[in-house]
Amino acid sequence: AAQFSVFSDLQLEAQQKAVRALAYRLQVTPYVIAENQIAKLGAPRLVILPSPQSLNENTWQALLAYVGSGGNLLVTGPVSRNEHWQFRDRPRELELTTQIEPQSYRGAAVQLPGKAVPLSFDQQKQSALEALRFSDGATWKEIPHGKGRVFWASYAAELAEGLDAATAVYGYLLATLKIKPAFELQSGLPAGVLVSATELEDSVLYILESENVEDAAIDLKDTISGARLTLKLPAQHAALALLGKQEKAVIAKYGF
Repeated sequence: AAQFSVFSDLQLEAQQKAVRALAYRLQVTPYVIAENQIAKLGAPRLVILPSPQSLNENTWQALLAYVGSGGNLLVTGPVSRNEHWQFRDRPRELELTTQIEPQSYRGAAVQLPGKAVPLSFDQQKQSALEALRFSDGATWKEIPHGKGRVFWASYAAELAEGLDAATAVYGYLLATLKIKPAFELQSGLPAGVLVSATELEDSVLYILESENVEDAAIDLKDTISGARLTLKLPAQHAALALLGKQEKAVIAKYGF
């Protein structure tokens, strides 16, 4: 809902950084649905609600139903306002006592189990965002709900400076839920290179894209087919590779 408000730029930034943290930093291929397309959610192992600030009530209830049936939901920052910016005490539905406060400070941290994730917010975020204060002083909660769990951070990690905070929070969740990339890197991957894998009936399609000024050497092993993929990805170009499950090799390619 906030995407159609004066906070639209912040909402777009949160969504973009969420995708980049997952796809570029953690090599996990996400898919994105709009708030009014919640019926198309399906049954993913993890849903991320990045720095929402506000949310339609029907969408919130659909997300709780998804969690109740066994899903996992991550919320970063408060979601205590509806599409009309009216207050809704949604944490109380999960038996949490909280308070909304202006996020008018630069430095904060999310205390994950065994690890603190520092966050730094610029002047624009300090004047616009709200934070969620849990009554016990915690900045991270893991709440059972039905057959699933809600993971809740006090702060809008995606809107902190850089990608490190969102990457750390997401990385913890992926490890906790045992969600792994579809491939194993055999050598380092430059930060501006995207590798995305889509499993098909008898093959795996890889989409590779570079934002870098220099060519990138790609070397990975697909965990689904067992095939090895090695190539030089030209700078600022994209490439496609189709790996056969039976052949355990590249059966079609484009761009390299």
